This record gives sequence, C-alpha cells and structure tokens, in this order.
Amino acid sequence: MAKDKKEMIPLIIASVVAVILIVVLVLLGGRPNKQERENIYSSLNECLAKRGGGDAERRDCIIKMDNLLGRSMKYALVRGETVGERLKNAKTLFNRDDYNGIWEAHKLRNRIVHEDVAMASGEFDRAVKYFQLAIRRLLK
Repeated sequence: MAKDKKEMIPLIIASVVAVILIVVLVLLGGRPNKQERENIYSSLNECLAKRGGGDAERRDCIIKMDNLLGRSMKYALVRGETVGERLKNAKTLFNRDDYNGIWEAHKLRNRIVHEDVAMASGEFDRAVKYFQLAIRRLLK
C-alpha cells in the first residue's frame, strides 16, 4: 500500500504542474478583453460616420479601417506581425470572394499610403464594405 502511494506522488505533481500551465496559458494567451472589442467597434463607427466627407477624410478612413482590420485579426488570434501576414493566415475564415475583396481593400490602403493615389468613389465604397464585413466577422 505504501508503495502505491509513492508511485502516485510523481503523477500528482505532474497533474498539478499541468493545471498550473494551463491556467497561465489561458490567462496570458487568451483573447484581448471585451473593452478592446468595443474600442474597435467604436472606432469603426466613427470612421463610417465620416465617410461622406472629402477625399482626405475618405483616405484617412481607409487607413484607419485597415488598422482596425489588423486589430480585429489580432483579437481573433490570427497569427502574423503585419496586416498582410495576418490576412494570409486568415484565408480560411472567409469565402473566396470576400477574402479577395478584403485583400483588394488592404491593397488600396497600401497604394494610398505608399503611392499617394487618388481613389474613385466606387473603389472607396467597395473597400469600406469589405473592411466592415471582415471586422464584424472577426469580432463575433
């Protein structure tokens, strides 16, 4: 009987260590808090309210929505350092048409930032549609 108890001690210690590791991983590696989700939605709504403005406001809106997309993917625990990397890792989260639309919206942001291009009204509306779709889906 004493021998059985001695054999159980390592098993008990291993179980306790496993439980502690699981608790630490859940506390450190879980989704950001609910406040981050609410902040993203609030910023999205602010941006959408300004979309009827001039060209500069629309450009800012695209840049901000791309940033919100990145934050949303991070919230959804999509791996990657940049929005582009995270998008590559999020391919399975969207159907093909939506995924391609989201990529086009991200590429529009890159052209605005790096090439200072003008954007057509339809291009802006399409980008907003896909940014909004992606952000809302990721935050569910």
